[in-house]
Amino acid sequence: MKSLTRCLLATALLYASPLIATPQVPPATLPTAASVAAPPANIALFQTQAEKGDPLAQIALGIAYQKGDGVPQNIATAVAWWYKAAEQGNDVAQYLLGAAYDGGDGVAQNKPEAIKWWLKSAEQGNVNAQHNLGVAYHNGDGVAVSAADALKWSEKAAEQGDADSQYFMGIANHNGNMGLPKNMVQAYKWFELAAAKGNAEAKLAKEAMEKSMNTVQLAQAKKLAEDWQNRPAKKY
Repeated sequence: MKSLTRCLLATALLYASPLIATPQVPPATLPTAASVAAPPANIALFQTQAEKGDPLAQIALGIAYQKGDGVPQNIATAVAWWYKAAEQGNDVAQYLLGAAYDGGDGVAQNKPEAIKWWLKSAEQGNVNAQHNLGVAYHNGDGVAVSAADALKWSEKAAEQGDADSQYFMGIANHNGNMGLPKNMVQAYKWFELAAAKGNAEAKLAKEAMEKSMNTVQLAQAKKLAEDWQNRPAKKY
């Protein structure tokens, strides 16, 4: 009975309309892209460097204030430091600032302002910002609905290995969303890649598709996924 329930759930996910996805929220710790941590012992150093204009120190200090790690928790102060780094063009700070405006955390909620900062970040290759833009353009959240822009940013994030965006692309190919024609081979490829990264919904969708695809289609899809996994990584 459990396997039947899981199969029915996967089928429902595939055929559900409209496609819904959610933006990624800022992490509780500094993104690895910044290669910095913010332990309490380093707060004084971060403060000094941040005041000198070091964007990585500004991000780290902002996250310390976000978490209340070594300083009193103050989200508004966190956002103020991220703003300084974002203004210098740091893509991680731009992503975090966009997330703050999107959720109204430490600043008044302003969806268009979130889109503005995510665009700056995404154009530099930040995968989290790319994912969030794909969702925003698909759902019309802070910006006009645009299938072309939803596809553009979702595909960029998926190509960088973001599992949620890969799942998103799988459904788009399966259902013919975001201006794409239905393509079961491409859909399975994206589900396979997302499932390999632990996306449970993609795993269910992949298993459901295996019951309807022929052996040639499955072989093609698995080869595409294998080729994708073996290619050199790069930013999009």
